[in-house]
Amino acid sequence: TGSNACYVEKTENTECAMPGNYNPDKPSMLVNTEWGAFGEAGTLDFILTEYDRAIDSNSINPSKQLFEKMISGMYMGELARLVLEKLVDNGLLFNGKCPADLKTRGKFFTKYVSEIEA
Repeated sequence: TGSNACYVEKTENTECAMPGNYNPDKPSMLVNTEWGAFGEAGTLDFILTEYDRAIDSNSINPSKQLFEKMISGMYMGELARLVLEKLVDNGLLFNGKCPADLKTRGKFFTKYVSEIEA
């Protein structure tokens, strides 16, 4: 899963990357922001947590799609796993004894987070 956003803009204020692919006589158009890639130039570095950095560095596309990794469901299970693992390592959960699957990347699925919340 990912995330994206669009907004309505006056057509006169837009410059289309594909001229002729829209009707310039319409008063407004939707602009797709493609914001999933936001942060690739370091603009989000000041808010990245240790968990965000771990998820990014172990992803198939390090340093890409950072904003998407921070908010999308695809990474929520791994985020929860990392937090739970740290809680166990600090002796705050499971009496400090970490189940093997909780130490294995990719073994705590986003659906578990949804099931726990439900």
